[in-house]
Amino acid sequence: MNARVTEQRLRMLMRIGAEEVPAASGHTLEIVNPATGIVTAEVARGGPEDVDRAVRAAKTAFEAGTWSGMSATDRGRVLLRLAGRIRDHAEDLTVLEVRHSGKTITDARGEVEGVRAQDHPRRRGSDVRERVAEGTAER
Repeated sequence: MNARVTEQRLRMLMRIGAEEVPAASGHTLEIVNPATGIVTAEVARGGPEDVDRAVRAAKTAFEAGTWSGMSATDRGRVLLRLAGRIRDHAEDLTVLEVRHSGKTITDARGEVEGVRAQDHPRRRGSDVRERVAEGTAER
């Protein structure tokens, strides 16, 4: 287990476009574990200006075609890599959920496992994973 996840108060920025940025206003929000009353994180508190920046960045990215112009097969590969990263960090994600929500480890692990299960083809009711691997997914 990552000591940074379990022992430190996290400071988190927003991701807008390809950058991690603070809120334009500089405001933050403390995340408090309701079971302990301990502040576990401080996160950027976005406002209207941040929403506008995010919408502009999303529009720019869409028009650039990096994702929108990618084939379904390639998008599927990206999403499968993301699912792999969730699997690889499942225990850290579970600990974060416990710290930030006050849930029991069993409940938090169930939520993380639920996200991980979305990677399973039978869960999705299709053969998308196989089609992505074969490069035959449709756009």
